[in-house]
Amino acid sequence: MKNKRKTLAILLSVVTVITMVLLTSYAIWRVSEKQSGSNLVVGGCLSIEFEDVGANGFRLDSAWPISDEDGTALNGYTFAIVNTCPKPVDYQVVLDQIIQGNAVAENQFDTHYVKTQTDGGAIKRYGFLAAVTIEQPKDNSYTVIDSRNIANGTVPGATNEGPGRVEHNVKLWISEDAPNEQINKNFDSKVKVYAGQGITKGEYKVADASCFETVSGGTVINYLYDVCGTDVVIPESIDGMLINFFQSESSFADRGKKITSLDISRMTGLTKIKSGTFDFYTGGEDLVIPENVEIIDDYAFTRYIGPRIVMPDSVTRIGVGAFERYQGEDLSLPKNLVSIGASAFKYYSGDNLVLPSSIEAIEGYAFMSYNGNELIIPNSLKTMGQGVFKSYEGKNTNLDIPSNVERIGIKRTDGHDNEGTFASFNGDSLTLHEGLIIIGQESFKKFVGSGSELVIPNTVTYIDDDAFAYFNGSSLKLSDSLEIIGIRAFNNYNGSDITIPSTIISIGARAFYNYNSSDITIPSTITSIGKWAFNSMDSTKTIVVDRPNLDGITLGDRWNGNATIKCKDNGQIIDCP
Repeated sequence: MKNKRKTLAILLSVVTVITMVLLTSYAIWRVSEKQSGSNLVVGGCLSIEFEDVGANGFRLDSAWPISDEDGTALNGYTFAIVNTCPKPVDYQVVLDQIIQGNAVAENQFDTHYVKTQTDGGAIKRYGFLAAVTIEQPKDNSYTVIDSRNIANGTVPGATNEGPGRVEHNVKLWISEDAPNEQINKNFDSKVKVYAGQGITKGEYKVADASCFETVSGGTVINYLYDVCGTDVVIPESIDGMLINFFQSESSFADRGKKITSLDISRMTGLTKIKSGTFDFYTGGEDLVIPENVEIIDDYAFTRYIGPRIVMPDSVTRIGVGAFERYQGEDLSLPKNLVSIGASAFKYYSGDNLVLPSSIEAIEGYAFMSYNGNELIIPNSLKTMGQGVFKSYEGKNTNLDIPSNVERIGIKRTDGHDNEGTFASFNGDSLTLHEGLIIIGQESFKKFVGSGSELVIPNTVTYIDDDAFAYFNGSSLKLSDSLEIIGIRAFNNYNGSDITIPSTIISIGARAFYNYNSSDITIPSTITSIGKWAFNSMDSTKTIVVDRPNLDGITLGDRWNGNATIKCKDNGQIIDCP
């Protein structure tokens, strides 16, 4: 492909110059473009002309970071590629990021905040576009530091009615989330076009139907390495069918060890990375996920050991085990991510993992045995499943759970035991905030936090089954609003003595089973106590019920163990009638 491109490809001279500068005064941005007329290159039987349509480029003065809605409303820059020969010609439009004059690489704008749209299509950040082999200008008039693909296609051959013609419109703007750190930075770029037969992305092969064992209904199955090689681009469509997803059995798992580079960025119909697609993948270049992908499915990147994965902000869910045992480069999570599936980052040990402010749900075991960087839980989080931070060993040992979390732990209905949200938690301290209502099943089972007292917020009304079973923390203070203590909630509890709050209504069976407590006082609000609730209390201990008798209380068998039962009337402790 390389030799063929050298023979047939026509390099059209650089035609568009874009400069973006953030000024210090009033945080004003300046964007300018200049088009220097038509460019014509003729070579043998191929003739391709690159020309302006309408205005000679465009210029935006005193521009600033804007929303996508405003960005897509810009006029942009429209150009045409014209073919005066009868043979159709493939082409590729590339946007190079360059350094000119005395500029230095350290002063270049972060391309994550430069957004582009071609022909009204998907909005993309420049840094997320498919990388293209960098080629320096022959006259050394500038230096190319990055090169990204923005359009591909075929110009029809000329007919008796005139030359073949294709038009494109390109828009560029500064993303509204650009931080102040980008002030006084530059983004200089040049557009260029490659043309020739079968040209695409340097030496890469664009896959067609022959590259797969099966292409059916938008699904591709079993990529054929022997046919199409190890440098491959998956197109948007094959034989007119929009490619929607890879079948898991057709993935680049295991066989991915043969892949040198894989470009799936142009698969605009792809909305989900299916299960197992990149299991064990080891490709040599950044893997850019297309902008329209919304779901990283279960186990999609399990045991991935490849290069950097670039996920678009369109991703809203990361599925079960998606990055379990992940060994690739550090991940950057999408800013619109809403939910993280069970075991998604189990055994993850990378750094720079930041949970976005859009996160609402983290499912079971998501960060079990996590050994990565300091993890900050955003205020948007509402629910946490079982075992989320089981055996957590992150670099921040003081974990703060935000006030929007209403429930910790999800009760299982499949007959299996839960694993606590913070089971075997090894951090120094854990902070819970007002707003928490339910502490779910086994949430703090085998908790071993060694820091200060664990305080249950006064908004908590319900502690579910086994919530503090085998608790080994230093001390625990219950909510002053607690109403229900579930079955075995404090089974084999080994912390400091517990004071039952005056709001309690129900204590479940075996709730304090094998709890070695001193005397206990049960408030007058109590209506039921399950069997063996205080099983371990011996005859030397006393349980005082703060009411003159036990009438109206549902009592289970041996609820008091062997402890003496006393009542209280007008502040005086008496024998219960």
